[in-house]
Amino acid sequence: ELKLLQARLTILERQLHNLTQCKKAEEALKKAYKELEETQQELIQSKTLAALGEFAAGLAHEIRNPLANIHASAQYCQKKNRSEDQMKKHLDIILRNSERANRIIKDLLDFAKPRELSFTLCDVGEIIDKACNLTEAKRSAYHVRLEKKYANALPPIMIDKTSMEQVFVNLILN
Repeated sequence: ELKLLQARLTILERQLHNLTQCKKAEEALKKAYKELEETQQELIQSKTLAALGEFAAGLAHEIRNPLANIHASAQYCQKKNRSEDQMKKHLDIILRNSERANRIIKDLLDFAKPRELSFTLCDVGEIIDKACNLTEAKRSAYHVRLEKKYANALPPIMIDKTSMEQVFVNLILN
């Protein structure tokens, strides 16, 4: 009977040891899981900050374009010997670009609720001409000549006029 008791005691000691090891392993697993959750949160925050940085860079680029046009047009207007028509043309550019910069800021403020595209039948030539006019002062300041070549009788197409104007302005300025 003593041997049987010793054997049972040995088995109980092993089971207790195994339970202790399981408890330690469970605690280590909980700790590792908590560290994994913290790392995952840091990664999400890091990706969010990176996306925010890219967004800010894109926004700065979008605002810089109309501001550069405003600046170049204002400089053009400061020079002497400008005709009334030339002054009016460049003041119109200043107004359009300041409105464009304001629209970009408005779009940022409306970021939580994305802008819906408004498709209408438009003449692409008119949009290209407007983009060329919007960029004229900056191109002039840098002595850049722009040559437009497109068919005169292009059919109207369904597009979002504001977005396409922005695309053409970006293409011309870049």
